[in-house]
Amino acid sequence: MTLLIVPDGSAKVTRFTITKRQIILAVMAACFVFVSVVFIIIHYFHMVDQALENNNLKEENLALKSQLKELQTNVKNAMNTITRIERFETKLRMMLQLSDPDRNLAIGPIGAPGNEPSEKPLFGELLPGIKESSASQMLKLALLSNRIANIKAEADKTEEHLRELKSYFDAQKNVLSSTPSTWPCRGWITSSFGYRYDPYTGDRTMHKGIDIANQVGTPVSTPADGQVISVEYNPQYGKIIQIDHGNSILTRYAHLNEISVSEGEKVIRGQKIGKLGNSGRSTGPHLHYEIEVNGIYVNPMKYILD
Repeated sequence: MTLLIVPDGSAKVTRFTITKRQIILAVMAACFVFVSVVFIIIHYFHMVDQALENNNLKEENLALKSQLKELQTNVKNAMNTITRIERFETKLRMMLQLSDPDRNLAIGPIGAPGNEPSEKPLFGELLPGIKESSASQMLKLALLSNRIANIKAEADKTEEHLRELKSYFDAQKNVLSSTPSTWPCRGWITSSFGYRYDPYTGDRTMHKGIDIANQVGTPVSTPADGQVISVEYNPQYGKIIQIDHGNSILTRYAHLNEISVSEGEKVIRGQKIGKLGNSGRSTGPHLHYEIEVNGIYVNPMKYILD
């Protein structure tokens, strides 16, 4: 094929010769360009859709992450609450001699073996980041829901135990009022119940109570109803009060500075009976507090609920 370009006037005529092969190549090039343009357009719209989908997934992931955080907080709070209730229940049972492993008075377990709270995470790392897939997040939500169901079952069991305790309290209200359950005075513990080295002799001896230190004159009150059976001075314990609470429970308060009750007087929980001091064999102002049950010294901390 010959292509002539004839300008107006006397300008030279331009001649182009096009072979069949050149035409085929041109057509092929045009088809390639057309296909490339179509591919680029399709790819562009695909990338736009992909970006929109990624944004949606990102928003969905953020929402799931927020739900996971809230659920995780709720689960931890529920577990902590159940743990506190179980500890409180255990103390109540020990106080009332319903379950005291130290003196073999248990009448039954307060929970099934293996119900102790775990210090491990609920199921690994809950919130590894935005890159985690929605399916994985949904799986963890399902696991959290299952854990919440287990916690509800534990809560129901604990509630049943507490109902048993309430029935016991209703039947024996006098036990509550005459069982030591509060601090005899405020302060800080300087010596716990158990064996220790005597501050005077250095010998390892049994400390039959707890020592609560504070300023001289700090009020001392009785932690339960009872009757004062002894008010005396002892070279070792100084000014000392002994109260009988019934049910074979006795409490003693030593190293007092002042005594506000007399022998034979009936007292009620929270009544002031004296003031903290430094009388007798003492290295500083404190209250020595003892609890004796059936002639056996027990750790007073087991009987303090507040």
